[in-house]
Amino acid sequence: MAIQTSGAITLSDIQTEFGGSNPVSLSEYYAGGSYVPSGTSGTNGAVPTSGAISLSNFYGTSALFAFNITTNTTNANLRTLALAAGWNGSSALVCTINSGVIISGNTAGNSTAAMTIDGSFPAGVTLVNNGQIRGRGGNGAPGVTFRVGYAGYRGGRALTATVAASIDNQGNIWAGGGGGGSGGTPKDVRTGGGGGGQSSNVNSLGGTPSGTPAGSGTLSAAGSGGAQAVAGVGGLGGAGGAVGAAGSAGATYANVAGGAGGAGGQAVNGNSNITWINTGSRLGAIA
Repeated sequence: MAIQTSGAITLSDIQTEFGGSNPVSLSEYYAGGSYVPSGTSGTNGAVPTSGAISLSNFYGTSALFAFNITTNTTNANLRTLALAAGWNGSSALVCTINSGVIISGNTAGNSTAAMTIDGSFPAGVTLVNNGQIRGRGGNGAPGVTFRVGYAGYRGGRALTATVAASIDNQGNIWAGGGGGGSGGTPKDVRTGGGGGGQSSNVNSLGGTPSGTPAGSGTLSAAGSGGAQAVAGVGGLGGAGGAVGAAGSAGATYANVAGGAGGAGGQAVNGNSNITWINTGSRLGAIA
């Protein structure tokens, strides 16, 4: 809670807001010191970092540190970004992803999320998402000869939270789509590769082509499955999946099965650590 904007305030009011122990001295509360975050500002402007300081400098101030993510970012770590923005590592933290900003994963599967919330937030952390947090799509499976088709690859995770956090999702938290499976064949003719799953700003890859290439998955669409090296011989590749959805299986040819589509990614991992202020649009598994 911010300090009042007018009327009598005391050193005790400042100590209650920003922390500290008795005996209390105003000189402990320069901005950028042990208690008051750098850049703290109130009704009368910025709290000084040195020199003259008075109680009136603290009208309307708050221990909360707030910052915005204003540009597209890949594999974002919230704590790392906050520290780079000037957070002192201890005060309450609010991070806002601006409208139009896309936080992208560049890794398919569950190894690295587009946005990770981990580490220490002693006074709590809130993430306000007005943009998009998007997992990378899974790659499509490569075409095969003389065998059952390969399975497509799993889509990427959008958000991981390993510590307590509050999230106000006004935008999209969307996992990557799974990659398409490749076709099957008993012949020495390469089948179609699977299409890449719908992705983040980092495209997923279509499976190795030999006829019509399999399509890459992009931010706006999944990739199409590829054709065979010889038209009509061997199975077609399956299309990639839409955000958070599994890819399609490759086609069976001459009783040899195509590969399964890759699973869609997780929209959220660590849901038990999250208090949802608003859930917004979440596509993909919630775990």
